[in-house]
Amino acid sequence: MKAILPSKRTLLCLVAAALAAAVLGLACAPESSPFEVGDRAAAKKSAATAVPAATGPTPTPLPTIPAEAAEARSEAAEAAQQASLFEDTIGTIRIADWENQVVNLENALAGYIMVYGYDYAVELVDTTDEGYKTALPKGELDVVMEMAPGWYAEHADAGLIVDVGTVKEATPDVRIGVYGSVQKNAPELVEFLGKMSPGDEIVAELASKITGGRTGIQPTVLALMYLKQHEDRWTQWVPASVAEKVKAAIKGGKTSLINRKCIPSGGSGAVGSWNCGT
Repeated sequence: MKAILPSKRTLLCLVAAALAAAVLGLACAPESSPFEVGDRAAAKKSAATAVPAATGPTPTPLPTIPAEAAEARSEAAEAAQQASLFEDTIGTIRIADWENQVVNLENALAGYIMVYGYDYAVELVDTTDEGYKTALPKGELDVVMEMAPGWYAEHADAGLIVDVGTVKEATPDVRIGVYGSVQKNAPELVEFLGKMSPGDEIVAELASKITGGRTGIQPTVLALMYLKQHEDRWTQWVPASVAEKVKAAIKGGKTSLINRKCIPSGGSGAVGSWNCGT
């Protein structure tokens, strides 16, 4: 029988298949495999994630401040900062204030002199023309610029209210009243109030210009106008040293019943504006 030999084409295919198998075997050898498997993968991962041991002393944690102590410290710092903005005062005088333009102006006028001439703080206490009759004898108020006549006699006899004079020329029975302790603790203010006589017509004309609202004309503005225009009158109510302090405040642009050392950042910064510059 004659042997059957493979064709050239078949031989070429066999050779090609053998070469492909050899190349694939070399590519997938364990030492050059691109895919990490088994122990090789585990060892490599372990080497990559190893962290060197820490050296040196363990850091000491910072102490923790209790919440209440931290809040108290913050409040104290804020109070100190606020106090640094204001001039020192001897004490606070509480003046009865109600819806009456003449009373509002008299309060602003007396208050400005108390603040800048005598170094007192002034608080205008909202009340009514009847409410002060209860508050003054209890010591909830210190000054009422216009007390109605008659009602306070019993309290005056008990020493709870002191009648120190009047600001009225046409109706002198309308009196200035102070709480009893004011005469003892602030006799200089009692003396000043007893001499205060701004003039009925002048006060009435200025008071009529008071308007409400944020852009209105406030009583303090008109009180300053009075002090500038009628220096010959008000300087007779106080000692020369007090008058000079009030004049200095006016010249320095002080317009409020709060005596600031300066205006915090945001003020105009102009000469006389009392800008803190911070």
